[in-house]
Amino acid sequence: MEDYGKNVFAVIHVPVAKGHEKEIVELCVFFQKNWIITIHSVDSKLIHSVDARIRARGLSPLATTPSLDFAVDAYYPILDEVENRLEEIDQKATTTKTRVKRMENIVAIITTIERVRKRLMTPRRSLTPTRDMLGIAMRSVVPFVAEANLRSFRDVYDHSFQLLETIDNDRDRTSDMRDRYISLHSASTDNTIKVLTLVATIFLPLTLLAGIYGMNFSPGLLPAWEQ
Repeated sequence: MEDYGKNVFAVIHVPVAKGHEKEIVELCVFFQKNWIITIHSVDSKLIHSVDARIRARGLSPLATTPSLDFAVDAYYPILDEVENRLEEIDQKATTTKTRVKRMENIVAIITTIERVRKRLMTPRRSLTPTRDMLGIAMRSVVPFVAEANLRSFRDVYDHSFQLLETIDNDRDRTSDMRDRYISLHSASTDNTIKVLTLVATIFLPLTLLAGIYGMNFSPGLLPAWEQ
């Protein structure tokens, strides 16, 4: 957010539905006391919401219910989907019937966990500056924002703070799950080594006896053509 005296320029990151996924796009906003200009590359429900309010009631109702709330709350479905995915991965660690099947899928599961971690970084990179921008607005240093309306911005700030905490908790959870699967893989490898060691221990005396008695012949036992 930049204050240019006569107007203010702000950049807001907004999740936008794109097929079955959500893409986070930049929404550029110029505003003054009596006008607002938005610059965006894709269609967004946030734009339609603000446009409908302005056409129906003018700019004043926007102060009581900031549209930033809509932009921030749009991150909740993304995190809900991520948490559901983490639940599925967590259940696979305990409900897989056979150890062999679990070990076959462990590489794919760890790859999925890393993909989820990267997906969590995208909203975090967007929400962190949004929270900082809201903090600036709450300090009453942004023109054209009345002090009486700061409570609404505090609510949006709290939502952004909660979302960032949820993202950090989910990232910690992915780290724990990754360590758990790596431990399962190490345990399976240890069990395999134990089995191979046991087999080698059983056959080692037999190999030793075969080596001793197979190489030492009595002259009387050699075939006639070799004597």
